[in-house]
Amino acid sequence: DLANKTLRVARAYSEEAPRGEMSPVKDHQARTVPIPAIVSEELATFRTDQKPNDLVFPSANGTPLRNRNFRRDVFDDAAEDLGLNITPHNLRDTAASLAIQAGASVVAVARLLGHESAATTLNHYAAFFPTDLDDVASRLNAAARLTIAVQRARQDREARIEGELGQQPGYIEQLEYDAAHPENAVEVDGE
Repeated sequence: DLANKTLRVARAYSEEAPRGEMSPVKDHQARTVPIPAIVSEELATFRTDQKPNDLVFPSANGTPLRNRNFRRDVFDDAAEDLGLNITPHNLRDTAASLAIQAGASVVAVARLLGHESAATTLNHYAAFFPTDLDDVASRLNAAARLTIAVQRARQDREARIEGELGQQPGYIEQLEYDAAHPENAVEVDGE
């Protein structure tokens, strides 16, 4: 659905089958994945003569494009021209790392990649989350500073009240008596 900038992954080409065949994706869990607008725009110009259910990248005769043929005819030469030593699977890793850098959660990346569990995603891509602990430390530091500031403000307020009340005749003596005789304490608002 290029208008909504999404791709639905429902079937996969299996090269293990004797003649190759389209079959449901792993675990029969079709998924819809978002694509950047720039990719959607490129696909829209590329797909002008295709029907919605046509293969996105077919072979010259319209059949599924085999991995080795795609690598030989397109990918390897393009990677070499760019001075890159990569495989198509490296692009999957790149998509995951870019999503993580863009702030995607582990759960979102797992859904993007079709992982059944976020644990699988963490097992494969934990190294792409290097700044998380620094971020956690920064957030904990900010929370601690806020808590300390609130406590100090309360203490200052209580000290001011205490100081004002402490000026009243008999106040200190009453506090000392109350401390020595807790059995006489009066409950106030459920305390």
